[in-house]
Amino acid sequence: KDKLVEISQILLAAEMEIQDQYNAAIATADNLMTTKEYSQASLKYREALNLKPGEQYPVDKIAEIEHLVTDFETLKVNYNKLIADADKLFKAKDYSEAKPIYVEAAALMPDEVYPASKIEEINLIFKAQQEKIQRDYDKAIADADKFFAAHIFDKAIESYRIAKNVKPGESYPEEMIGKIRKILDENAVRSLLSSIITIEDQSEKKFDFEPVSITDRKKSFIYIKARNTSDVAFKVVLGYGKGGAKNGGIVLPIPANQETQEFIIAIGNQYKWFNENNNWLSLTPQGGTVEVQLVKISRGE
Repeated sequence: KDKLVEISQILLAAEMEIQDQYNAAIATADNLMTTKEYSQASLKYREALNLKPGEQYPVDKIAEIEHLVTDFETLKVNYNKLIADADKLFKAKDYSEAKPIYVEAAALMPDEVYPASKIEEINLIFKAQQEKIQRDYDKAIADADKFFAAHIFDKAIESYRIAKNVKPGESYPEEMIGKIRKILDENAVRSLLSSIITIEDQSEKKFDFEPVSITDRKKSFIYIKARNTSDVAFKVVLGYGKGGAKNGGIVLPIPANQETQEFIIAIGNQYKWFNENNNWLSLTPQGGTVEVQLVKISRGE
């Protein structure tokens, strides 16, 4: 009888030892699951299952790990593709297209640091770009306003156009360009064209007028609206003179598009303009045909 008790106690102790080992293996495996160390967790669950083959818990956890690993591998493939696509766009400096792909990658694998770091890098690039745009815009506006105040309308309108190109959504540059147009219209001293005309390549079109008063000459501008009838860039020579003599001129670049171009020429700066009683202007295209919509001589305010 004593021998049976002794054997029973030995078996119980062995069973308790196995239970302790099992519990320790399960606890370790559960902790590894929490930290997503699935391979190590699976080994520990298998160790627990070897200790107690009849237990269902380690069997369920091993199956869960296999499912998670399969999902993770699919997730990783998708994540890697997104990162590769985003990196390619980033390298090409196409940041606007790259950023949403990094955002998508970060959503797939929130614990990954890389996509978040690239998103932050892009945000800093965008911030620097916006700051540069604002600096360029502010400088163009400051220059334009200075020229406008000095009645240097050709330079003013050029700077307002630069500002408009830098920040197309801003209304102020276009408002000031419109104000300059209005000034030139209201202060026109000679209107040389009443209807749209077309001037062929190498053909000179002369516009006669009464000489501008000497008080208006130094402040005068020639205001022209013209349009290229082709898609080839060329030049138009603007000349002026008195009687049969040519006293000066300027070359106007006609860009390779069919949009109407405005030319505001500060002709009063030319000595031969303000010192002579010039009574004609001419336009001569060189390399293409031009459609002319407006030719005026205006004075500054």
